Amino acid sequence: MTIANHLEHFAGFPVKDYDANVGIVVDGRMPRREFQLIEGTSKKFWTIELDGTTHTVQFGRIGTAGQTQTKQFKTPEEAQKAYEKLVREKVSKGYQRVEADAEPAAKPSRKKGSAGDTLPVIYRLAITYEEEDEQKSLTDKLAAFLAEPAAERAPGLVIGMWGGVDSVDQNSAPIVEALVAARDKLPNLKHLFLGDIITEENEVSWIQQSDVSPLFEAYPQLEEFRVRGSNDLSFGTLKHKNLKTLVIECGGLPVRVLREICAAKLPALKHLELWLGEERYGWDGTVEDLQPLLTGKLFPKLRYLGLRDSSVADAVAAAVAKAPVLKKIRVLDLSLGNLGDEGARALVESPAVAKLEKLDIHHHFVSDNIVAQLKALGIEIDASQHMKPWDFDPDYRYIAVSE
Repeated sequence: MTIANHLEHFAGFPVKDYDANVGIVVDGRMPRREFQLIEGTSKKFWTIELDGTTHTVQFGRIGTAGQTQTKQFKTPEEAQKAYEKLVREKVSKGYQRVEADAEPAAKPSRKKGSAGDTLPVIYRLAITYEEEDEQKSLTDKLAAFLAEPAAERAPGLVIGMWGGVDSVDQNSAPIVEALVAARDKLPNLKHLFLGDIITEENEVSWIQQSDVSPLFEAYPQLEEFRVRGSNDLSFGTLKHKNLKTLVIECGGLPVRVLREICAAKLPALKHLELWLGEERYGWDGTVEDLQPLLTGKLFPKLRYLGLRDSSVADAVAAAVAKAPVLKKIRVLDLSLGNLGDEGARALVESPAVAKLEKLDIHHHFVSDNIVAQLKALGIEIDASQHMKPWDFDPDYRYIAVSE
């Protein structure tokens, strides 16, 4: 399996790509925005304003009043869709946005940090291929986002490609630094995904991360942090009172990162998901390195434990099957790995597994007979994606995500 699609939902919110030309539409309203096209002797302007179910455009030669047209739509959603389409069409024709005189501000939030004032979507900030060719940076796009009056209402952010397609020359350090500097402008930020980068843009094993520890100090209200890619990833000495979800997606998890997580102080953590991967792409640990997690003593509120995408899934399953942590969690997720009959039998024979609410092993190599025994435990079982070994090597069982 490759990582083929960008996030469409995150933390219960739809994810939308941020376009600085379109801006952030708030409550169906976008103040007047002006664009200009200057080519030779041709000097044109075009403006647009969105208000509920109508949008108004004005256009003509620069220096004249031009013409004004207002169009009515049945719903605010239709009006917004038409507004965004028109803006993108103008930009594609060479129009460039300029700051309009006396542009009114968006409606301010009533109280910083109030959930009722957050935007209904989470925006993804990423550099497109065209922007990379134009040498634009993701930090510049973040600056444009922060300049929007409604940015303070963002409940979360998804950070996509920061540049360097198929390259190891650029890492996440600049955007991490910029996010830390923006802490006062993002008072509602509770959800952050760093690295929504798909295979078409960069293989997961090539994504260059950095030290993300400053983010946790900058955002004390952060409840969810997800990161993709493990090269140079570091959490440092991780302490956070409010973090509930921590996910690391990668083709191979370095043991040094695993040890940082095991040493973390996260009293509110409920969901811990680690993609272990394989040796060729970064995994250099052993099942013994997982033991601190398996004692059940590290995170008092842990309810979901995911040890996913593992090339040693049988050994992981055998260790977890007899681990004290099963007495406290409700969901055990061993999916995306190369689990076979040996590990699955250990799960079947574990009384503690039978007391879980759910066991997820999807993308597995377990025989139908053993799958039937798992389903007979009486708990929810996801045993979908029954994989078959490759014809040229019937003994090789592959994981879902590696390179």
